[in-house]
Amino acid sequence: SGTIAANLVGLYLCECRTAWTVIFAAVLMMLFVNKRYKALAIQMVVGGCALGVLYLVPQMLPRLTQVGDDFYVRASIWKTALHGISQHPLLGQGGMTYMQVFPQVGGLATAHAHNLLLDILLNYGLVGLGLLVTYFSRFGKKLITQCFGRDRRFFSLILCFAAAVMIHGVLDVTIFWLQTGLMFAIVCGGIGCFEPGREEARLYHYHPIPAPNYTMRRLQPHYRKK
Repeated sequence: SGTIAANLVGLYLCECRTAWTVIFAAVLMMLFVNKRYKALAIQMVVGGCALGVLYLVPQMLPRLTQVGDDFYVRASIWKTALHGISQHPLLGQGGMTYMQVFPQVGGLATAHAHNLLLDILLNYGLVGLGLLVTYFSRFGKKLITQCFGRDRRFFSLILCFAAAVMIHGVLDVTIFWLQTGLMFAIVCGGIGCFEPGREEARLYHYHPIPAPNYTMRRLQPHYRKK
């Protein structure tokens, strides 16, 4: 509870509005995947009450009243990103391309395209997007299989982290930084935690060699392949 409270305070102080939606959706997904239906219902009720309070008193959440104006800012950034994509649609122009594109068209000065899909296309083009989709489709298939199997609790963390990145990626690209990208890679790497043991158990069986005499009994047991 202390960790949750500290994170909520930090989230409030950073004034990131989209993060509230992302966290709320990711926690709902995690509770659903783990079949914590009672906690899920409680959170939905609490979330609904919070939305009602924010509707009546929007000043409680920083910058909430600026959502309408900021959406037009996002649309302007996306238009600039589309211009850059049209210049090099196949291979893109490398990381952080938006910073090179916006001066050409007088776009809004910012670090990235504020949309995960547009930023990938802008930086790495259709080829880069295709490679990422190929990799993460296989990753996602394995993740979902494990998440709804016997390792539900462990793999639900990875699933909800990936979902949070995708949801947040609609309006921002927070994953394209050293700290967040490294954390995402470490968490997603957990998908292979159980594979070596399972693969070994599948390929090998423990077969001690019969020991007819004392000399043979001193030999260590052997593993042999199927």
